[in-house]
Amino acid sequence: MHKVIAWIFAKRDFQGARNFLSRLLLPLWPTYEFADLTNAGAVTGAIPSPACQRTGDAARRQLHKVNAAVDINPGSGEAFFRGRRPSDGASVRRSLGPIDLLCHIFPIRLERERALVLYSGSSTDIASFVGSLLPRFFALDEVGAPADMSLLVNLRMAKQRYFQDALIDQVFRPRPLEILRQFHLVSPKTLYVLPDCSWDRRLLDRAAAKCAEVYGPYPMQDRTVFLCAGGQARASKLAAKFLHLIPDFFERKYIVIDPNQTPLRDSLHAVAGASLVVAPNTGEAAILALAPSKKRVLYELQQSKSPGAIPPAAMEDSNAKIRIIRIP
Repeated sequence: MHKVIAWIFAKRDFQGARNFLSRLLLPLWPTYEFADLTNAGAVTGAIPSPACQRTGDAARRQLHKVNAAVDINPGSGEAFFRGRRPSDGASVRRSLGPIDLLCHIFPIRLERERALVLYSGSSTDIASFVGSLLPRFFALDEVGAPADMSLLVNLRMAKQRYFQDALIDQVFRPRPLEILRQFHLVSPKTLYVLPDCSWDRRLLDRAAAKCAEVYGPYPMQDRTVFLCAGGQARASKLAAKFLHLIPDFFERKYIVIDPNQTPLRDSLHAVAGASLVVAPNTGEAAILALAPSKKRVLYELQQSKSPGAIPPAAMEDSNAKIRIIRIP
């Protein structure tokens, strides 16, 4: 009967039911503290606290090993220890992908020697790929990570065009990436833990250098680019609001690039030589960090009550000038 129930809930038609049951079970599920791993003698060194993991402080960035029986949840990327989930707060939980607790009730385990969760966030836009996943990947050489360990990425990010392009075009070579499979737990003999590296400028420079190696040489023709998720339809609506604020923009021939849907190679070739770029503050401008230029002016469209998706410092290092246009 156990196997029959597990088979039924593994069907794609029951994904909604799995998510619903997981949300009901989440507050009731037992938790553990990071200290529990240390007390069990399973940690090499001390695992940073969740707050430290998110600081991205290069001076404190170290790779830690967990030699314990842990299971990696395919949705959230969390490491379950002895069947219990980490006791992270609500803010951390919201930043992760949707957890699938039924995997731990009806477990199907994929055993690995070594693994590290490279990305398991709930956000899968271009800003998350450029600002979070890529710096984390390029930090691995810096901290001496083993070259043969599996780097786990959640399925939501793996479905994105830019991630697939980077994978196919061997941006991540020679390190092996593994996509977390629905309904399956990854059970490594050794789990590696790396603090957050989001928007680290040095690591972004390494990512930009690798992209230039893979996708270059870039055409240095001067052009005007409008970076806009949603393509021409959304760009036209936004343009109507700021047409009078950038007089010379529409006097020049410009192209609209949706970095979420455009091949990564084409996006980089479009922005590398651009002297003027316009983008809303919803993350599209993150692509500029992979092709930095001190000859480029970025006009950022800030809509009221819309928080920026990219730290200002990251854009200041990637462009010569940034000018803020506030639109209703």
